[in-house]
Amino acid sequence: MAKRIPKPFIDELAARTDLLALLSTRINFTRKSGSNHWACCPFHQEKTPSFSVNTQKGFYHCFGCGVSGDAIRFLMDYDNLPFPEAVEQLAAFNGLDVPYEDDGRHYDAQEKDHYDLGLECLADAAAFFHEAFYSDVGKAARDYLRQRHLKKQTVDTFMLGYAPANNALLTHLGSKYPQQLLQDVGLIGKKDDHYYDWFRERVIFPIHNSKGKIIAFGARAMGDAQPKYLNSPETTWFNKRFELYGLYQAMQTRERTLLVTEGYMDVIKLWQHGVTNAVAALGTAIGDSHISQLKKRADKTYFSFDGDTAGQKAARKALEAVFAQHDKQHEWRFMFMPAGEDPDSLVERSGVQAFRQLMDASLPASTYLMQVLDDGAGVQRSAEAQAELASEAQRWLSLLPAGDYREILRDQVKKRFDLPVLTLGSAVNNPAHSTQRGASAYRPTRETVITKPKDKGIRLMAHLLLQPQNALPLRRWEYPPQDGELQLFWLLCYALQSDGASEARVATFLRTHGVYDSVASAAQLLGRLSGEQQRDEFAAMLASIRDNHARQQTRLEKFTAAHIKQG
Repeated sequence: MAKRIPKPFIDELAARTDLLALLSTRINFTRKSGSNHWACCPFHQEKTPSFSVNTQKGFYHCFGCGVSGDAIRFLMDYDNLPFPEAVEQLAAFNGLDVPYEDDGRHYDAQEKDHYDLGLECLADAAAFFHEAFYSDVGKAARDYLRQRHLKKQTVDTFMLGYAPANNALLTHLGSKYPQQLLQDVGLIGKKDDHYYDWFRERVIFPIHNSKGKIIAFGARAMGDAQPKYLNSPETTWFNKRFELYGLYQAMQTRERTLLVTEGYMDVIKLWQHGVTNAVAALGTAIGDSHISQLKKRADKTYFSFDGDTAGQKAARKALEAVFAQHDKQHEWRFMFMPAGEDPDSLVERSGVQAFRQLMDASLPASTYLMQVLDDGAGVQRSAEAQAELASEAQRWLSLLPAGDYREILRDQVKKRFDLPVLTLGSAVNNPAHSTQRGASAYRPTRETVITKPKDKGIRLMAHLLLQPQNALPLRRWEYPPQDGELQLFWLLCYALQSDGASEARVATFLRTHGVYDSVASAAQLLGRLSGEQQRDEFAAMLASIRDNHARQQTRLEKFTAAHIKQG
């Protein structure tokens, strides 16, 4: 008997899915009108965009060819997937597992109710904090934000608030929601069998997800209380490594450009001065997941950092993440504030035009890399110093996926720093290059053919273990349906495209699906090849999948035609 997917689970998928983010991984939206985003239809040839996604209603429609549907329908048509596999893909996009009804797991509608009730609870908490801000107890918070020159419209747009002293929130919400739920969503803590408000005597910054739902809060002390900044703990509703403060507000603009800053107040103050596309990480360095989010929603991204040592360190972390997911479709630029300034203070002292001038003077990623290497090069160019510089350059360039950009940048680095040799490779496969003296090195030949689908899937996943970035340009719909290890390869590609390409993420995926050991063994052999040989093999294997399918289709068509003729 076929497995059944519970309808309540499908309903939850529809509610959780950011349809625009999902479709943006496959097509490029060019303009926005109200809640509609427009692109050239992926299902027929056209030059004028007639394909529309309505973010409020959660469906798409093409006014040219008439196709329409929801997220599952899109995956079925665009990726050529059957319904169950489309649901699995969409569940993976949302970080969920499909609870088939006959595999011992049953979908618990109460779990969905718990999640929705948590969102309702967080919304009520935000309303309480916002009302408290305008009440008598919020006078200190109002004075503080007035000193920061925030206007009422800005306060209301971001729904800023104030957390009163003692356990005011617990008292207010305790009769409406269970204490366990209040703790689950991060509004209260527990110590010695007593509950207490997580936020007390702090200015409150609600954190929205991309669909506009409040999922957490940030808070700032107004006096000397420590820590100065405090976020909600990580919960089912909130993972700080995946969220960007201000993203929902920034998405309301029509721009495909985003500006990443370092703090809440930077985002808010820039918005007040007309720069409405700023976002900020939530107390973490910019990582793979952030880059994936940015790529889904912007063609050009600016990173704004303080000019001090901490700012330079954060910028280099961001550059690493950018290089790991670099492609030709997205532009990344780096800008640094003058000494002692941040975006908040700069626009107050010098006006928003001064900030925009810094944006105009920002550095592309390649130029910023040159600056990073220049800072570490020093004046002395001894052999030891040059060797160290070459090693550092290799580390940076090896983060990039293979291709023209990396080769051009390597040539520029060699010329700029007078480095005669600059060998590139993945950090994973470097150990495999150092074979023992006298050992025979593995070399592929045109006769090396992998025929079994299982072996092909393992080998392709080994390529991604060595070079996770190879998954990013692949498009599932260009290849025929697969099963077994080949299907697992495509699921891995989808995971890397959705959540960011990194070796750690590949390893976690492989362990979760019980194939890490076999893939790692294949990767060890594969690592003995040169980078060019690896690229050639990866491309050839993918091409063979398409070619084999095309041949099978041709044979089937000939057989069908002959059968009809005989009949």
